[in-house]
Amino acid sequence: MASPEVIERIRQQAVKQLPGLVTEEGYPASAEGRFRNAIFTRDYCTFGLLALEKPQNGELPIILEGIKTSLETSARHQGMKYDPTTCETPCEMPHEMHGETSNQERLAEIKRNGGPVIEINGHLEMITYWARDVNGLWNSLFSRYVLLTGDWTFRDKLWSNLEASVRWLAEEGDIDGDLLIEGPHNQWWKDSETSLVDEQGRMPLDPVATLDVNSFAYLSDILSADLYESKGNLRMAQMLRERALERRRLINKLFWIEDFGLYAPAIDAAKKPISIQTSDSVFPLWVGIPDSQRAERVVARLVQPDLLTMWGLRTRSRHSTKYDPGEYQNGNVWFQLAAIAAAGCERYGLTQEAVVFDDCVYRTSSELGFPELSEVDDQNNVFPYRENGVPVACNPQTWVIGGVLNRTASR
Repeated sequence: MASPEVIERIRQQAVKQLPGLVTEEGYPASAEGRFRNAIFTRDYCTFGLLALEKPQNGELPIILEGIKTSLETSARHQGMKYDPTTCETPCEMPHEMHGETSNQERLAEIKRNGGPVIEINGHLEMITYWARDVNGLWNSLFSRYVLLTGDWTFRDKLWSNLEASVRWLAEEGDIDGDLLIEGPHNQWWKDSETSLVDEQGRMPLDPVATLDVNSFAYLSDILSADLYESKGNLRMAQMLRERALERRRLINKLFWIEDFGLYAPAIDAAKKPISIQTSDSVFPLWVGIPDSQRAERVVARLVQPDLLTMWGLRTRSRHSTKYDPGEYQNGNVWFQLAAIAAAGCERYGLTQEAVVFDDCVYRTSSELGFPELSEVDDQNNVFPYRENGVPVACNPQTWVIGGVLNRTASR
């Protein structure tokens, strides 16, 4: 276990990154690398939800300033129409927002590959809606921000955006009317084409419902209900709380795989769990989906060596036939996951288990900085994540910073 002095040193290193992370548009995915100054709703919302769980140690004003600006930026680009190129739908929050200060070489590459990049006044920009989790995440962070700060003026300024976003979860997000949020197999936090290929090499038929997307929809119901109550709309607050209970019941019923002691990362179009052992169970653990007994089983499974390394959690079990520590989201280590797992353990009072994940957070921060992901081999050697032989992982990455702020804040 790290000493208080080491933990404080790690924290100060993370805090030093904050001024460089805040742009005129809010928190970008990364201050450096291929996503420099690009605002990703998923990334800043994960950062914000992690950071705002704790009172922090005096750094809250700068954290809140960036969160507020980020929320406004997404709200300005909330979907108005159906656009198959960008995947925009009415009321949907954008995921990627690349502007003038974003990595122009990266945008040029996306444009060459047929992406919806446009040129404005001599520079490239792109806004896309390639994600199904962003509405639940945006609602959750907006609600938590307002309830924490008591900024009712800001609440009222973006109230119509919240109402529209809540409506998206009930209409556009829920394709077949079963209360779950469905979508393409690559529009969740694992946005690769292969992360849901099962042990027999089969890709599930779309639409799929993924674990993280629906976990955050549950959190949105809970926190948005509190915000509706602050406006005096008790009927809507009650409806959202009832929806949350049913969403939680469905996740526990449809995603749980008893033999694994884990939730499936997704269910397919036939509502059958995709039988892959992954670390995605950190998400329902974090937001409070399992009961205490099931939470203990999840954590006991996550700490097994096929999933947990000394640096953090693998995205796919070492025992999987499709495991590859160097492949994007099929076995490499993403460094926000250990912090989310630790926060989930803390929710359930599993303090000793939280220390296990915290040690991963501290070790990574001390020795590697704040990278988004790395390859970790069976001997716990760390290698930079590469594409076409070129290291491309962002460092510092915003949601990794959020995880460090969460795990080093005063209790």
